[in-house]
Amino acid sequence: MSISPWGRCFGVRHLAICLAVGLPSGPAIAQTAPPPLPETEAIATPPPPLEEEAVVVPPPPPETDPAVVVPPPPPPLPTAMVLIDGQQQGPLDFDAIAAMIANGQVTGDTFVWQEGMAEWQRAAEVPEIAALIDANAPQPPPPPAPTYRAMVGGQQQGPFTVEQLVGMAERGEIDASTLVWQQGMADWQALSAVDGLSAVMAAIPRRPDGPGQRTAPVVVESYCSATGAFGVGTGPNYDTAAFNAIQGCVAYGGLPNCCANSLTIVE
Repeated sequence: MSISPWGRCFGVRHLAICLAVGLPSGPAIAQTAPPPLPETEAIATPPPPLEEEAVVVPPPPPETDPAVVVPPPPPPLPTAMVLIDGQQQGPLDFDAIAAMIANGQVTGDTFVWQEGMAEWQRAAEVPEIAALIDANAPQPPPPPAPTYRAMVGGQQQGPFTVEQLVGMAERGEIDASTLVWQQGMADWQALSAVDGLSAVMAAIPRRPDGPGQRTAPVVVESYCSATGAFGVGTGPNYDTAAFNAIQGCVAYGGLPNCCANSLTIVE
């Protein structure tokens, strides 16, 4: 218990009770009341959370249609080995072999080998490659243009191509009775009697009394002064009659050029 100078205070179980005994008098002490509590600020209430958008889950993919059959991968392209100048090349696909056939590197005699073959074989003996050779082999060059030798002015000249003979006929250097010869012919023949020289005959100028002009039946005589042989030919035109006359003259021992250079139309 404690004693206050202004009186007695008693403490009972931790409570202090003081008796104002002989406290000095004086004005009453104004008790100041505390200010009122501030008004509570309005606390904004947050809006409710947005609802989550519904996530659309796609359906599971359909199962593979058992009716759809997936084709197997294509088989590998055929190939072959080739032997070029003693060197083994390949394996080469058939496009490459076809190109080698076209440029002459691979022929029917070239040795080739494919998987499954017991030994090397010639290309012509392998059906697949033989077919490539038939389709791609280089074409042989065209045969040379035919040429002829001709008796012109009593002299053997040439060889001449058909085009050259046409030019000579147009200039009047040769006519239907000109003797010509080509390799393979047994003897000289008049130009008018040789197959393949129709273009030359057509180029011979047409003169009223000249060779190849008359179309009425005519008679032509051929004479070879060197041997004395004589021949007569008839025909529907001068060309045929002259040829027959030359043939007759030669048959009697005349020289072909001699008989051809002495032709006379019998009116």
